Amino acid sequence: MTRPETHEASVTHNRVALEQLRLFHRNTPVSQAMTLSTGALTTIVFWPTAERPHLLIWVVLVVAAACLRLGSSWRFSSLDRAGKALGVAIWEHWTRFGTLLSGAVWGCGGICLYPALDASRETFLCLILLGMCSGAMPLQAPVRGAFPLFAGAILIPMSILFILKGVFIYLIIAITALLQLYALVVSAERYRLNIAASQRLRFENESLVKELTESREAALAAKREADSANRIKGEFLANMSHEIRTPMNAILGLTHLALDAPSEKQREYLTKINGSAELLLNILNDILDFSKIEAGKLSLESVDFDLHQVSGRLSSAIGAQASEKGLDFEIMIAPETPRYLQGDPLRLEQVLMNLANNAVKFTERGSVTVSIAIIAEAGDKAMLRYAVSDTGIGLAPEQQERLFRAFSQADTSTSRKFGGTGLGLAISKRLVELMGGEIGVESEHGKGSTFYFSAPFARGKDRAATDLQRVAARPEPARLRGARVLVAEDNRLNQQVVCEFLARAGAGVAVAGNGLEAVEVARLQSFDAVLMDMQMPVMDGLQAARELRKIPHFADTPIIALTANVFRTDIEQCIAAGMNDHIGKPIKVDDLFAKLEKWLANPVLKPVDKVSSPSARTVPITDSQPKAQWSIPGLDIAAARDRLGGDDVLLGKVLGLFRQTEAESPLRIRAALAAGDAELCQRLAHTLKSTAGSVGANRLQAAARVIEETIRACGSVGEELLGELETAHAEAMAGLDSLDSNEERR
Repeated sequence: MTRPETHEASVTHNRVALEQLRLFHRNTPVSQAMTLSTGALTTIVFWPTAERPHLLIWVVLVVAAACLRLGSSWRFSSLDRAGKALGVAIWEHWTRFGTLLSGAVWGCGGICLYPALDASRETFLCLILLGMCSGAMPLQAPVRGAFPLFAGAILIPMSILFILKGVFIYLIIAITALLQLYALVVSAERYRLNIAASQRLRFENESLVKELTESREAALAAKREADSANRIKGEFLANMSHEIRTPMNAILGLTHLALDAPSEKQREYLTKINGSAELLLNILNDILDFSKIEAGKLSLESVDFDLHQVSGRLSSAIGAQASEKGLDFEIMIAPETPRYLQGDPLRLEQVLMNLANNAVKFTERGSVTVSIAIIAEAGDKAMLRYAVSDTGIGLAPEQQERLFRAFSQADTSTSRKFGGTGLGLAISKRLVELMGGEIGVESEHGKGSTFYFSAPFARGKDRAATDLQRVAARPEPARLRGARVLVAEDNRLNQQVVCEFLARAGAGVAVAGNGLEAVEVARLQSFDAVLMDMQMPVMDGLQAARELRKIPHFADTPIIALTANVFRTDIEQCIAAGMNDHIGKPIKVDDLFAKLEKWLANPVLKPVDKVSSPSARTVPITDSQPKAQWSIPGLDIAAARDRLGGDDVLLGKVLGLFRQTEAESPLRIRAALAAGDAELCQRLAHTLKSTAGSVGANRLQAAARVIEETIRACGSVGEELLGELETAHAEAMAGLDSLDSNEERR
C-alpha cells in the first residue's frame, strides 16, 4: 500500500537534489571568477614581502582548483542539457570534494602566507579569508555539506593559528571567527532547506496542476498559491539574511577596530561584540524553535505554577523596555482569575513575552496593557483569555490576514524599520494551538492593536502552602547542628536571612561586615564553613577567599560564595579564587541547607566560641515583626515567602529590614554618580538588586540590574534608567506602607 507513495517521495527527493546541483553549478563560474580575482589581488599585495616560491606554488594551486571546479561544472551542465541520466549521489560527492579542495588551498595559503610582523597585510589576509567564506555561503549552500567543508577548511586553520599565538586579542579573534563559521554554517543549512522546500513545493504543485487538467481555474489557483509561497519564502530569506548579517557585520567590524584599538577601548568593543552575538543567538533560537514545531518534536509540560509569578517576570522584563521608551506598562489580572494553574508556564510566558515585546517595539507613545481574565469554567478546568493592547501603529486589514503565517511579516517597510525574523508570531500561534487555544488580533491602522489568545488550564495547587507544610514537616538538617559558620556579608538584610536560617538549624554563626573583617576573624579561630559575599567594601569576596586559603587551618575549610551573579564566568572566578561552591541570591532556604550539608560531610559538634574580634558580630534575632500573608502591589509576597521556606515571621522581619536599609538607595546611587564613583554606584545597585529580589520587588530588582550592568559597561547611566529605578522603588515602598495599613486594621 505504501510502496507507490515511497517511490513518489524518492522521485521528488532526487528531483530536488538534482535541482540543487543545477543551482550550484550555475553559480560556479561566478564563484570561481571571484576566487581568481581575489587570488590575483592577494598575490599583488603579498608579492613584495612573501617568499615568492611559496606564493607562486599557491597561485598555481588556486588556478588548478578553479579549473577543476569549472571543468566539473561544464561537464555536469553538458550532460544535463543533453538529457543524460545523472547519478545525483555521485555528483554530490564530487561537488563536495571540489569545494573541500578549494577551501583547503585557501586555508593552507592563509597559514603559509601569514605575515606575522606586518599588521596591515595581516588584517588584509584575515578580511580576505572571512570575505571568501561570507561570499561563498549563498553560492555553495544548495548542496548539502559543500559550504561547511569549504569554510571550515579556511577558518579552522586560521583560528588554530591565532589560538597558538597565546595573545588575548588573537584568542578573541579566533573565537569570533569560529562563531561566524557556526552562524554561516547554520544559515547555509537553513538556506538550503528553504530552497529545497520551495523546490519540493514547486514539484508537488506541478503534479497537482497535471491532475487538475479538468479544472483550469483550480489549476491556476494552485499555481498562484505556489508562486505566493515561493515569494513569501523568498522575502523571508531576504529578511533573514539581513537579520543575520546585521549582528555579524557588527561583530566583524568591531573586531577589526579592536585589533588596533588601545586597551581602554577594547572592553567597549568586546561588550558590543557580545551584545551582537547574543542577538544572533536569539535569532537562531527562533529558527530552532520553529523547526521543532514543524517537525512535531515540541511537547508541553504539565506542572503546577503561580500565574502571578509569570506576570511578575513579564513585568520585570517588559516594564524596563517600556520605561526606556517612556511608555506606561500595566498588567491587570481579573480578581476571579485562578492564581494557581497546571500547564506549561515557560511556553505561556514565551507567548506573552513575544506579544508584549512586539507591542513595545511598535508603540512610540502611550501605553501597553496586558489583561488576564477567566472566560469559562468546566469542572477543574478554566479557560483564560490573555490580551496585550497597545497604542502603537496598528495594522491594516490586509496585514492582519497574513500576520500569523510562517515566514511572513506585516509589510516590508515595517519589518525593515523595526527588524525581526517574521517567526515570532508564527511560533506563538503554534504554541497556543498546542495548548488547545486560539490566537487572534483586533487592530485599526494608526490606532493601536490588541493581540489576544485563549488557552485552557487545569486548576493547580498553592505551591507556597504546600512548601510551607513540607518545611514544617522537614527535619532539621543534621549536619548543621553544632556547626560553626562564618558569614561574610555587608548587607544587613542578607545577614538577617542567613543567620536566622542557620540559627534555627542549630548552627553557630559569626558575622563579618566585609572581607577584611572575615580574614581577621579567621586568623583567631577556625570554622566548619564560610559563606562569602562577592561584592563588599574594603575587601571583596574573591580577595578574601584567597587570603583565607593562605591561613593554614583554612586550607580545606569549605568556602561557599553568596552572589547575585550566577553566570558561568562568575562561578569560574569563585572557583579560581579558592571557593568550593556558590549560592545564588536571593537566597533560598533549601539551596542554603543543601549546599552546606553537601560540604559539611564531617561536622564538628562543638560549641561556638564568642568572637573576640570587635569587627565581627552575631546578628540578633527577634520575633517582633508581623506575619506576612498578603497581596501587595509592587511586591510578589508569594515568591518572597517561597524563598524563605514559607516562614511568615522571618518574612515580616525581612520586609521591615528592607524598609530600613533600602529607604534611600536611589538617593545614594544618585550621590555616587554625582561624585563620579562608578564603583560605589555599581555596588549599591548590585546590593539593591539582591535585596529587592529577597522581598519580591521584581520591578525594582530589574531596574537595579539594568543600572548595574549599564554602569559596568559604560561607567555612567542615563536619567531615564534612574527615573525607572526611583519609580519602582517608590512602588515597592508604597506596597510596604499598604502592608502596614493592612496590619493596623487587623
